Amino acid sequence: MVHSQSVKTSRDGVKGARERAMATHLAQAGELSPLSTRLVVPARDVPARQDRSFHNLVAAIERSNIAVADLSVTALQDVLKGVITGEGPTTAGRVHFSRALDGADAVLCARILEGAGGAAGLPVTRPEADVLFDIDAAAAERSDNGRFGDLFVKSIAHCALAQAGHKVPPRQVALAPETQLSSWANGSTDVNSEILAWIASRVRNKKRLKSTLMGISGFLACVGVSVTFAAPTVVDLIS
Repeated sequence: MVHSQSVKTSRDGVKGARERAMATHLAQAGELSPLSTRLVVPARDVPARQDRSFHNLVAAIERSNIAVADLSVTALQDVLKGVITGEGPTTAGRVHFSRALDGADAVLCARILEGAGGAAGLPVTRPEADVLFDIDAAAAERSDNGRFGDLFVKSIAHCALAQAGHKVPPRQVALAPETQLSSWANGSTDVNSEILAWIASRVRNKKRLKSTLMGISGFLACVGVSVTFAAPTVVDLIS
């Protein structure tokens, strides 16, 4: 009984923290009164409450005029859970197998990432990119016509180039399906060894689809970094 109560308290604490974070960000953006901090309407049905909470989180991200990368990480982690288990608020209303990623998942990731940069479309952050690496590794089966792969590579490039001090287009432009990566990531570009080592470590630590390896390789080739494949699932990103 004590254990059950402690689990409930922990879950309530996480839920409350998420609500407070959403309220704080929107209040700072001038979209909520500080007194109007209740975003999630309580419901007796737990799955329905989880679904409502997630979609309120995504709505908060899309409405915010300021960058909300921390909320983006939380929302992307929910997508990751849905990809791994095939269950949860991100998969509601459709058949979704575990370790699979479909078109709706890809669109959801795009909404989260494009909204989280705020009105200025600030660069994709490393914590966001790390969750995308996890989603890519978890999704062994794809039925999204390549949408997530395109978004994934552009997001990693956006993050890497920005961290290296290079100017990048706003997220809303850079990550759009109609924007070619080569239109903003091209020519000889200085990307420091720490950033390259981060990308290499993330690619190597899990089995990856060949399309992922080719996409990351293509980005690095665009900016003048030599790439060679050592094996189908291991890529030497730093020569």
